[in-house]
Parts: sequence; C-alpha cells; structure tokens
Amino acid sequence: MVARHDLTTAHEALEAGPDSPSLRLVLMRHIMLEIANVADLAAISGGLYKDNPDLGELQRPIRKALEFFKYLRNVYVGHFVSDLTDKTFEWMPHMNALVGRPGIEP
Repeated sequence: MVARHDLTTAHEALEAGPDSPSLRLVLMRHIMLEIANVADLAAISGGLYKDNPDLGELQRPIRKALEFFKYLRNVYVGHFVSDLTDKTFEWMPHMNALVGRPGIEP
C-alpha cells in the first residue's frame, strides 16, 4: 500500500512536467528505488507464494522486470561515490536547495 502511494505520487509529480532536469532525475530515482523495493519484497515472499499460488502467478510475468529494476538500483542509484557527490554540489549549487542539505544555502 505504501509502495503504491509512493509510486503514484512520484509518477503524478513527474507527469506534471517539472522543468528542472535535476528534479526530474530525483523523481526518476525515487521511482526506481520504490520498484526495486517491491522487487526485494517479492523475492523474500517465496513462502507466501507457496501457500498462495495465485500471488505467485501474479508476480511471475513481471519477475524479470523487477530484477532489472534491482539491477538499475544497484548500478545507478544505490552506489554513490562521495567525491563525485561533493563535486555535484560544487558544480551545481542549486542541488543543495533541491535535496535540502542542512545549513547550506543555494
């Protein structure tokens, strides 16, 4: 239920067409993370599928797509290189306001 709300909210915000490429990137990142979280939940729910095969059948057609989102999360979203992150804020100071870094004004 929470994942659905997060996905719907991020999708609606993205569809509203923010002009900022940085904001669009943050929203896409959020969507990728949330889908990967759903994939993680699906992966650990094997016992539930055993007892409720209908749930397993619902998950089966999207299993590969869920694995792909986990891959995207791990490669593009989940690993931050602190030096590159620091450079991002140096080169794009407006990112401070976007992500709300405390004590730093844009």
